[in-house]
Amino acid sequence: MFIIIFLFKVLTNFYISILILYSWMQKVRCNFYNPLIQYTIKIIKKFIKFKKFYNWKSGNFDISILFIALLISLIKFPIILILEKKIDIIFYKPFLFIIIGFIVFIKNFGTLIFWISILYSIFSINSYMHKNIYIILYQLIDPFIYPIKKFLLKIGLFDCSSFIFITILQLLNYLGEKLFSNIWINV
Repeated sequence: MFIIIFLFKVLTNFYISILILYSWMQKVRCNFYNPLIQYTIKIIKKFIKFKKFYNWKSGNFDISILFIALLISLIKFPIILILEKKIDIIFYKPFLFIIIGFIVFIKNFGTLIFWISILYSIFSINSYMHKNIYIILYQLIDPFIYPIKKFLLKIGLFDCSSFIFITILQLLNYLGEKLFSNIWINV
């Protein structure tokens, strides 16, 4: 049973992250002919076909894909409790699960930002070799790193702002772990 719960957590976290990534790529107006974006579109192809019925847009930003990711994160924790055979807790505090769903969503978004900033740091060393991926990573991370870059000087070819940003993300993760200890670790 632990294997089923672990696989369920991994698959839902992966799918929530892919949905957030797709919405984030729309927000920063990435080139949708890039191979990385084509891969994310292939993964969420079924939801893209289904969202034509409830197409909510705010400018160039598609809210419906983000709403699907939020719904998946809202139902994730109750399903985990059902798999762990703790069904009586589900009906006891339903409002708590809405808060937990938002915490799951925020944690997935923070984890996605963390891994994209790690990849950005790695690809910024040899940006000329992997130009297509570097451009996408730069477009995704630049709104977060730009305020740090304004205060720091570039040391040769080494950019310290992404490492400072990763440290800030780790501190926020540690803060979330201290505030929501059982939820943050188990979800």
